[in-house]
Amino acid sequence: MGSTSLEATPKRRHHLRELIGDEPWSRFWVVVSAFAVLVFTFGAIQIARLTMLSAYDEAAHLDYAWKVAHGQLPFPGSLLSPETLDSWSCRGQHNLTLPACGSAAGNGDYPARGENYLMHPPVFYAVSGAFARAVSALGIVDFADAARFASLIWLLAGMVVLYAALLVWRMPWKVAAPVVAIIPSIHMIFQSSTTVNNDASAVFAGGLAVYALGRALKDGRYGFLFPTAVTFVVASLKVLNAIPMIGVAGALIVAAALNRGSSEFPRIRQALFSAAGIVGATLLVNIGWNLVRSATKTPGWVSPNAGVNSRDITGLPFDEWVKTVFSGMTSIGYGYVRPDAHAEPDIAWTSLLSVILLVAPFVVLVVFREHDARWYIGAAAVGAMLALPASVQLQTYLASGGTSYFPGISMRYGLSTVPLLFAAASVVVHERRWTIAAWVTAGAAVVVLAYSSLFA
Repeated sequence: MGSTSLEATPKRRHHLRELIGDEPWSRFWVVVSAFAVLVFTFGAIQIARLTMLSAYDEAAHLDYAWKVAHGQLPFPGSLLSPETLDSWSCRGQHNLTLPACGSAAGNGDYPARGENYLMHPPVFYAVSGAFARAVSALGIVDFADAARFASLIWLLAGMVVLYAALLVWRMPWKVAAPVVAIIPSIHMIFQSSTTVNNDASAVFAGGLAVYALGRALKDGRYGFLFPTAVTFVVASLKVLNAIPMIGVAGALIVAAALNRGSSEFPRIRQALFSAAGIVGATLLVNIGWNLVRSATKTPGWVSPNAGVNSRDITGLPFDEWVKTVFSGMTSIGYGYVRPDAHAEPDIAWTSLLSVILLVAPFVVLVVFREHDARWYIGAAAVGAMLALPASVQLQTYLASGGTSYFPGISMRYGLSTVPLLFAAASVVVHERRWTIAAWVTAGAAVVVLAYSSLFA
């Protein structure tokens, strides 16, 4: 095994090159351009073909983006805008019967009382909404399609950040590029990135987590500000986007504990402050935004979706919670499949990737040792997968006033952990010199993506 131990951590470099390790900028931009062609080619086809709104609350996400773009902040119980209702009716949604297009039906004639029930922070919607308003003003596409293109940009940004993160980990571009190119072929990620949904920011959030961990353990930069700021940003896009950073916090604490006797410990010890910043930023966004939402919601308002996904707790919540403690490790999830987007190869492909990606962190933990920086990629990934169900249950418990739990946690809620899994896989690929296999897999991913976009 090559030496990438914590004791061999290189000196800090104070120039632009440190952003992408030792990679030439010229080749970096060539690879990024290839990612852009991949994402926008198949993404544009998907958006053009599948015009109906997704059952994953796309109408509510669309309304949130539209209102923020027009200087409004929807509150729990606020009515969907007339523009959103019209778009919903005219586009349709395969699992719902909606009022006719152009009927100007009232909110009460729509599902969920025609209300916006989303509780997410507004940053994702502010960015996507501003982009969609500017693009739709050109008259080429409407606001909904422009907002969907914004989701594609989030996916591309995530792929670029993850690629840069793997370069910081000193992964050769011949390994990093094909590994990252596989990401859009994961059904749930591609579906979220071709609809209006804040899950489109998941790869961006996870890529930043991989970058933050590499910045600390490979470049020896254990500052408090960077991981704290990253966590605040990703949690402001979606609170559960902070899950991979929680995994990073755990990995840094473990690094400090297991390397106590090393000559590098004084710098490793600073990781504890980084971890404190990560946890603090997560709590600040979560608690702060919940307070804002509680203060602005309609008095006595109850979500129209209350009880749909949650169940009542009987006695203490531990029996209910323990049933889901390992649910973050079960599958990366094929998820909901809209009938107009069904592709049989996707099922087999996602199942195959699920096995490979979920095993990868544990392979890293077995193959490497705690004095090797790469070991902590596996530790961060496992920590994030364990943190996912705990975070979902805590959110549900607090939001319900301690009366409910969430019985069916899927990896859709933890899509931001997927880049950590890809980082672990890239470490194994590099160590075993499976570069050709990585390129063949990337080629197969493009074929699956093309089939899903063109023929499904």
